[in-house]
Amino acid sequence: MANPLTLFVVLKTDTFSQGAAVLAAGNFPPKGATAASFYDTVHYARVALVPNQDGSAGNYGVLVITEFDGTMDTYLSAFWNQQSPENGATIKDVFVGLMSIALHPPKGYTGKDSVDYKMFYDFIYENNLNKDPEKNFSAYDWTVPQILTNMPS
Repeated sequence: MANPLTLFVVLKTDTFSQGAAVLAAGNFPPKGATAASFYDTVHYARVALVPNQDGSAGNYGVLVITEFDGTMDTYLSAFWNQQSPENGATIKDVFVGLMSIALHPPKGYTGKDSVDYKMFYDFIYENNLNKDPEKNFSAYDWTVPQILTNMPS
C-alpha cells in the first residue's frame, strides 16, 4: 500500500523566501531526483504553491504532495542519504531549503548545517497533513517496482 505525504509549510513573506518558493516549485523534481531511491518508491510527486487568500501578491505556503511505497522513515532516509549530483539539488536539499523559508522553522534550526536526520524527519512529519495511510485511496495495491515489471511493452 502506498503511503501519503502532504507536506504543508507556511512561508515567510520576505522577497527572498517568496522567490525561493517559486524557484523550488518551478524546478521540481530537482536533477537529483533521478536517483533510484526516488523512482523505485514514488508513485507520484508534485509541488504546489498556495496563494495568499487575501488577494495580495505572493504565496501563503507550499505543498509537497507524494505517494510512496514503504514507511516514512524508509522514504525520508533514502533522500537523506542521497549523494548530491554534480550540478543541481537533491530532494533532501529541497526539504532542507523549505526549513529556511518556513515561517515556523524547526526548533534549533540555524541554517542547513544545523540539520540532522532527526530534525529533517521531524519537520516533515510534523508538517504532514496526511499521517494515516488507512485514509488514503488507492486504485491498486502494487508497489512501483511491481507496476513497472507488469507494464505491457
